[in-house]
Amino acid sequence: LFYQRKKPNFMRAVAFRKRLIIDLELEVFMVKYTKKIIGILLGCLLVFGNTLTIFADSSETQHTIIVDPEINGNEGVIVPFAYEVCSGLPYHDMYPKGWGHLHNKTTGETLISFGQCWQCKNCYYVLVTEGNPTYYYPQIIGKYGGASYSEPISTNSNFVYTNYCGYESSTKLNGYNFH
Repeated sequence: LFYQRKKPNFMRAVAFRKRLIIDLELEVFMVKYTKKIIGILLGCLLVFGNTLTIFADSSETQHTIIVDPEINGNEGVIVPFAYEVCSGLPYHDMYPKGWGHLHNKTTGETLISFGQCWQCKNCYYVLVTEGNPTYYYPQIIGKYGGASYSEPISTNSNFVYTNYCGYESSTKLNGYNFH
């Protein structure tokens, strides 16, 4: 017997080809935008998922002048002393810790939004500044404020509540060493 092959239906072949092209385009579209959506979600999680609120009192400490009447037999002689800022050092050793948001502890007013956040590696003091004095072209510090904290912070966005906010128009701040 002689078997005769059926010729494929032209319309059926065209429809199959169109479905195949649409399926491939849909697959490329899903792969392309799935990666973007996952990237955006991970970015949001990284930025907003690691926020930490720091509540601390940042009242200024009072320093007294020491008077010792027994030095050289004179009364009222001022005894010199070293100004200790942090763990025996005359400055805080500040390292960057991401963004910082400085708020007035009493009124809740925002003093600095998306400033540079710093933390001392020795005493964990947290400072927020408007500018970054460690850039290649250093920025002035601008408004700044900080608070004591008891442990290292490890977040990208930090909310610091304080009663004190100062202003510095240079790239140096007395008592702080920025890295």
